[in-house]
Formats: sequence, structure tokens, C-alpha cells
Amino acid sequence: MNKVVCAYCQEEVLPGAFCRSCGAPLEVVRGDLVGTDIHAYHIEHLLAEGGSGRVYQARHRGTGAAVALKVLLPELAGSPKAIRRFRREAEVGIRLQHPHAVKLFEFGIDREIGLFLVMELINGPNLSDELEKTGPFHPSRAIPLVLQLCSVLEKAHDLNILHRDLKPANVMLQTHSSGKEWVKICDFGTAKLEIETGAYDTVLTLPGTLCGTPGYMSPEQCRGDTPDARSDLYSVGVLLFEMLAGEQPFEGGDTLVEMLMRTIENRPRTLLEVHPALKTYPYLKRLQHVIDTCMQPHPDDRYQNATALMAELYDTLPTATLDQPSFSVSATEERELLLPVPPASYPWTPVRLDGIELQEIRNLAQQLQPREFVPGQALYQPGQHTEDFHLILEGEIRVLVQSEHQIVEVDRLGPDDFVGVSAFFARAPYPFVAEAARMSKLYSIARTTFARWVSQSRHHQDLFREFYYEFLLQEVMRYSAFFDSIPSQQRVELMREFEIMPVGRGQQILREGQRGEELYLIASGQVEIYWQGEGEEKRRRSRYLSPGHFFGEIALLTEQPVSASVRAHTNTVLLKLPKEALLELLKPYPKVLHLMNRIARTRMEENDFANTNDRLLHL
Repeated sequence: MNKVVCAYCQEEVLPGAFCRSCGAPLEVVRGDLVGTDIHAYHIEHLLAEGGSGRVYQARHRGTGAAVALKVLLPELAGSPKAIRRFRREAEVGIRLQHPHAVKLFEFGIDREIGLFLVMELINGPNLSDELEKTGPFHPSRAIPLVLQLCSVLEKAHDLNILHRDLKPANVMLQTHSSGKEWVKICDFGTAKLEIETGAYDTVLTLPGTLCGTPGYMSPEQCRGDTPDARSDLYSVGVLLFEMLAGEQPFEGGDTLVEMLMRTIENRPRTLLEVHPALKTYPYLKRLQHVIDTCMQPHPDDRYQNATALMAELYDTLPTATLDQPSFSVSATEERELLLPVPPASYPWTPVRLDGIELQEIRNLAQQLQPREFVPGQALYQPGQHTEDFHLILEGEIRVLVQSEHQIVEVDRLGPDDFVGVSAFFARAPYPFVAEAARMSKLYSIARTTFARWVSQSRHHQDLFREFYYEFLLQEVMRYSAFFDSIPSQQRVELMREFEIMPVGRGQQILREGQRGEELYLIASGQVEIYWQGEGEEKRRRSRYLSPGHFFGEIALLTEQPVSASVRAHTNTVLLKLPKEALLELLKPYPKVLHLMNRIARTRMEENDFANTNDRLLHL
């Protein structure tokens, strides 16, 4: 008798109502979930159903946030392959944090429905439906979308993740907060991960088996050979062709065997054959060359990575439309937007590491192969969780921030400057757009590489640990005199007692009426303090605190409930310290504790958070 896999203990057991190993149910009890509650989510309606699962729109009962909740079909609850694929999708979602990948919020097991995923809800069509509705895309629309797609593949391939099933149905479209059309890649259930040894995981796909969708699969996938990153790039070429021409590049073939054979034989049509209207596009030859290179039958003749593909794809698009993947702007727009902006309008400041000795990192980075970035190519996007930082070898990187309806350049970085260090060390979302201003070469230092360096010697461990705390202190001291009363040699020791707390934009930190047990110090970002009220009255009473300011001390020192609510106005890094630890640490520094008590009393009397923070600097 064939065995099944228990979703809870992962043991292979005989079929039945319950697992003989852990006692969990092997058969899903509930089918249609609409109107029911799963953990913290209320299921509203069915969004889609595929061959292995259902996706529902759900709403978090506490926050009211709308999400997508995915479950396995009941009949697959004990299928080893379905369970492994579902878990694989969750694993990739956890590892791959990128603006153009669907975000994974939660992965869990429910005893009545089995495995479930809670993901970002995309309010938009998939590429397949959009093409059916509108027909072929103009190149000025198609190319920026493919550049976005390539940017997430670049990140995935760096993490040794292959998608293996790129097709229009797995590319979602939505409108970004900037007003731009935005791509989100989904369904990494067939994704393949390379383990650290470089060998491929063979649990989900055995040699000689097929994985993917005919018509979009590379020749090596059709033959059952081992795919690599260049197989995904083949699929990108097919997608780009279909977006521009409205049809797939191969003609004919109604059966699976015929579709696979025409891919292996590799006789695709040209763009002009399928869509003659493209002859007026000035960069058609370049576009055709990009597609031809992606779809070469042998992987060695294709682009070897997504970075090389993006570099040539940029050349097929007029400069004025290069803003899609990275918020770049044309020269005319740039002159209009690069106006003096008060610092308060963008609370984050790019971090330069002037004066901090990082020659060790420079020396170690030279062991790596530098990466090339073309003008306009983004290193980081706002809100992106980074697993690396960069050292500029050649060229120039510009840092842009979106403020209200403006895009403002706030810094330019050159050779020997570091990019992304702030977000890397704080494990916080990157707050800017960082992109190449011209052809640039950079060392990309991944967290795994950095950890390997640090582990090589105690000297490295001490050096970078001290650097980390000094870095956080530098962030705070740039704006505040909070630690002025503490001798400099003691500040790092004090800093180690703080818990580092990255907070996403809009996330609640304190609620009015709750007990306050911690002091919060803002290292980076901006928080909003607000009181109950509606509309204009609520906005009028709101206060915003920037780096160097602290909050929570009134409730902490007076033991009264919190009198106002606090949430992150931007992506923020807080330093949090419990009351007992704070009082113990400040015993040798009575002046600091005295100032904190004075500022708390002043705030209570005047209900003025921002001005009293500034006044603290002069007490």
C-alpha cells in the first residue's frame, strides 16, 4: 500500500484518518472556507483555484488588512509531492525578499485545513489576462515590465533559486504607489534551490522528468536535463516576445509532444513575422537580438545572467522611459525635481562612513568578482530587505528618495564609498532608491560572505562588532545629545543593552491606553505620535519625531498608561530598552535621568513632543 506524508511531522505513514506517528489528521476536514476563520484571518471569497490549491481573499481580524490565503486542495492533503512543493514555495518566500516578488507574511498548519500560506494580496490582473484583454503591448510598456522581472530573477539567482515555470499566468500586474505599473512574480512552488555544496535538490524533480509549462520551457527542460539560471532567461525571452507580438514565438503544435519538439528544434518566428506594426519601432533590431540571445538552444550561447540581459535590454528603450524599474527620471524631469527640499521632508539621511576604519572590508572585497551596473540600474529599492551591501570600485551611484510627489536626489557616492551598509547592519528595509548614475563596478558583499569573513578570526569578530555599535551610535549622535552626559568609552557598552527593533512603515508601536514598559530611541526613520480624533483635527494634533528623539518615557517614569498612539511614519529603526534595565544603566549618570524626568514633565504639561525634544539639546 502506498504511503502518504503527514504535513505535521513529515513522517511517511500508511493512509488513514489520522497519522499513526503524531496523531494529526491526514484528511482535510473542511472544504470550502468562505465565511470561516483560519487563525487570525476571516476568509471573504475565493480568488482562484489551480491544480493543487485554492487562493482566497482574507482579512486579518485585528488589523483589517486584506491578504491572500493559499491552501492545498483537500484531496492533496496527504500527497508527498504536493506537500513538499507547498513547503518549497514557503521556503522561497522567506528567502527571497524583493519588491517584485510576492511577499510571504505567514506559513502555518491548521488541523482542519492543513498547510496554508498568507501572502500579499495583488489587486491587479496577471499578464495572461491582461494580454488577452489588450492585445500586444507597446515596447515602452513591455520592456520596463521585463526589466522589473529580470531584477527579481537577478536576486533569486544570486540566492541559488530558479523559478523554472515563468509564464504570463505567474506574472502579476499592479499599480505602484508611485503611479507606475509594477510587476510581481508569484508561484515559486516549482522553484529549485541549490544547496551550499552546489548540488541540486532532487526531492521535487528527478533527472529525466519535466518541470515547467510547454511553450515557455527551455530546450534542456524539455529534454529533462538539469536547468540553471539561463533556463529562466530563456523563458524571459519567450515572455518578452509574447508581450510584444501577442503570440508565442513558436507556431503550431497541438499536442504536448509537438510543443516540446518545436522547442527542442528551436525555429522561432521573428517579431515582424507575427506583428508587422513593430517595424516602426526604432530599436526593433536590438529587441530582436535580445530575444534571439535569450532563446538560443544552447545555454552557453545565451545571456549568462540576468544582469547581462538587463544591460542590453536597457538599450532597446528610449531614455525618457527608463523610470519604470528604478524611479529614474529624464533629464527634463530631473531639472524640475532636483529642487532644495527641507530635511524634514525626507527623514532618512544616506549614511557615509567617513572616519570609520573599514579597510578590512576593502581588502577582503578584492577577493570577489565585481559586478557591473548600467546607468539607471537599481541596486536597491525602497522597502527592500537587504542581504548584502556594496563597495564602489568604479563609477557613481546616486541615491534618490520619493517625497510626496517628488523624486529627489539626496546623495552621490563614488569609488571606495559603501552602499546599503545602514540597512544591512540594522537588518532594516532600505529606505531609498540607489541606482547607477553611469557605468559602474561594485563589489557585492553578501551576508553569508560577510559572516564567513568574520568567522575567520577573533580579530574580525571584534572589529565588526565594535563597528556595528559605533555605527548605531553615530546614527543617534548625528541628531541628539542624548548620550552627551555619558563618557564616550562607556557609550558602546550602554548601546549593547538596547534591543534593535526594525519597524515597517505604518506599523503600530504603541497604542493609547496600554502600559508603557520601555523607552524607545529613534536611530533612523520617523515616527508619528497621534491622538484619537477624526479628519483634520487628528492630522492637526499629530506630531512627528526624527532620529535622536525618544518616546515612551512618560508612561515609563510615571507608571501611567500611554497617553497617545505611536506608529512608524517611514521604515524606521528603533532602539528599545526596558524600564528596569534603563534605571540600572543610568544609575552612574544622574544627569541623563534628571533630563529625562524634566522632559517627561514638560511634555505632560505642554503636550508638545517635538519642541521639548529639541529643548533637551540645550538643557
